Amino acid sequence: MGNKKRLFFTGLMAFGLGMGLSGTSAMAAQAPELSSFPKVTKLWITAVEGSLRPAGWVRINSGASGEVEFLLPHNSEVAKGTLWAIQSPERLENERRGLILEREGLEAKLNDARWEAAERNETLEMSLAELENQRSDLVATLKEADSVAMTKNLQEALDFTDGKIARLKGRLDPARLDQQVAQSQEQLRLALARREMEFEQLERNSRLTAAFSGKLRYLLPQVQQPDPAAKPGEPLRAWVEANQTMATLSDDSSFEVVIPGQDPIFQGSPLEQLSVHLEQGAETGVVRALYARQEDVDAGERAQNVMIFKVIPEDVELARKVPGENQIIYVYRSFPEPVHVVRKEALINLAPQILADGGWPGLIAHLWPGAKVLQVGLQTIAIASPAGPGQ
Repeated sequence: MGNKKRLFFTGLMAFGLGMGLSGTSAMAAQAPELSSFPKVTKLWITAVEGSLRPAGWVRINSGASGEVEFLLPHNSEVAKGTLWAIQSPERLENERRGLILEREGLEAKLNDARWEAAERNETLEMSLAELENQRSDLVATLKEADSVAMTKNLQEALDFTDGKIARLKGRLDPARLDQQVAQSQEQLRLALARREMEFEQLERNSRLTAAFSGKLRYLLPQVQQPDPAAKPGEPLRAWVEANQTMATLSDDSSFEVVIPGQDPIFQGSPLEQLSVHLEQGAETGVVRALYARQEDVDAGERAQNVMIFKVIPEDVELARKVPGENQIIYVYRSFPEPVHVVRKEALINLAPQILADGGWPGLIAHLWPGAKVLQVGLQTIAIASPAGPGQ
């Protein structure tokens, strides 16, 4: 936080909290009538640091480290789906060429599968012919066997050869051979289909397109201000590290204000009654925004809760001129009916000990029995009279 902002918030806290009580006596001074204090329907609660940004706004990070080709100039207006960059363009092109070659070579591989099956079939037929010749020799020898032992051995050899012949004939079955060819060809087609799916996934991850219509702003200096020697319209290339923020895309048709949501001062406040102002000075005016939602956002080691306010349509044009981080945001609460507003400095010396023991709710209950504290701000307190708000 800058020195000016630090002094600003320090002054607010010192003045608003009023902890430097001038006396310690528990004796209460005479309290004025609650009805003597003005009524309001809107109370300033506090001032915090926050940001004003387009409602449609994203940071775009790189994937793996490598070269990125940027196809559009810095600060380009893009439509949803516009291709604006390619990650690792050389790898993508090499994969594309490899896939084209694989597609072109598929028919040749399918034919090779047919020829390989035919060659296997021819080899089997030669083996079968050789076995049948061996069988003929065994049968002839068996007829001339002159001993029981020789007959037994020859018969066993003949039986073994007959088994091999039967198995080979089974493998030479035309239907089985056609099935083997079809399986080999299907495996080749599936391998190509997997390669195509992998390429499509790589292409989707590599080709960066706009998620919505808006303004594209690069965050890399070498892309924001390209080499003057580069040819007009020529894509720019830059090396990026893994998960590096490369660009932002914003739709400035609407804006929102983001502030931290953990401030204890908001506890008990109906969030839908909150609004914020960014006071940009007399020359520019005030940007006003109404409560929209709460979100948990990534803040490093743990999530941070934030409150988000939507800028009213009348102030969007001004918001376009003054977006940014670390702005002073004034937070207000609106009430459905008028309530009394009392400055803390008017109360801190009326009953110091009761204030110290019971806080502002205790002091208000002591000064005006039946009155209710609706909101404690940095400098003022919103109080409902015993008869209720508006009375």
